[in-house]
Amino acid sequence: MKPKSPSFPLSWLFGASLAAFSMAAAGAQTGEAPAATGPTGENQTQHDASSPAKQPQGLLEEAILTLESRHSISARIRHRIELFGNQLVGSGIYLEERSGPYPLLRQELKIQLTDHVSTLLQVCDGRYLWTYRELLGERTLSQIDAVRVARAMERAGRMPQPGNIDGWPGLGGLPRLLRGLHRAFHFARVEQTRLRQLPTWRFVGQWKADQLASILPKQKDAIEKGQPADLSRLPEHLPDHVILWLGKEDLFPYRIEYCRRVERSRAEGQVESRVLVAMELFEVNLNLPINPARFVYNPGDMKISDRTDAFLERLNLKDE
Repeated sequence: MKPKSPSFPLSWLFGASLAAFSMAAAGAQTGEAPAATGPTGENQTQHDASSPAKQPQGLLEEAILTLESRHSISARIRHRIELFGNQLVGSGIYLEERSGPYPLLRQELKIQLTDHVSTLLQVCDGRYLWTYRELLGERTLSQIDAVRVARAMERAGRMPQPGNIDGWPGLGGLPRLLRGLHRAFHFARVEQTRLRQLPTWRFVGQWKADQLASILPKQKDAIEKGQPADLSRLPEHLPDHVILWLGKEDLFPYRIEYCRRVERSRAEGQVESRVLVAMELFEVNLNLPINPARFVYNPGDMKISDRTDAFLERLNLKDE
């Protein structure tokens, strides 16, 4: 089956929409996988989560708050995408620094599509979130005014409070990705394991009922009555479960997989898990200086689409 649009995986990867779930910065390794080494940097937070009484959802919330407490994060990313019968590979970088109401952010993804290298770049300079796409030779640029969003949230009394996991949408990056997973998936299983040589927690998450009711409207009544959903009816590009690896000591998200169960043998009832999209972060540095120039973006003479109003509308906020 041919892909509906070669550009779809790119917009999906960086979480362009929070409507059903957040899939920001997804990707994977290609060829020999990079070693999953622990981060370097000073003042790293240590976590003792070895107790079996540690609940998966609580541990994920702790990981989100820990991630948002970092002064800076830098990492390289490798991607693997398998959608609509196509296998795509790519690579990118992730940079984040917190020095204001919104973190400074730079995330880049390059993926080979046919004879073109397609690019997705997001930069938050503290005032605007810029999103640049170059797909099959077509270039687009949009912006969201972060200051307007922050003012609207403040007027609505929805500015984030320390330790509060709810109500903060974020404009992008790893915190938005993890918050999207927290909202959309229920993590009931967690186990101690290793990713390469790195001690990690491995989480398995299933769609929450309200998310499935939205994605599968024909099954909404049955789902709301507590009946199991027929996950085979999910659109082809959507996973039916996710797997997340967090560093055991630092709770950093080193790998995320979006997976789909497929039937191997109908006669024998054999099912296997296929990875649709995978992302692995490596060469991670925490709390180390980042060149400020990396968070500067010059739009030049490109036509800019302002998406601030649409973003505020999705958050049910008014900009007075």
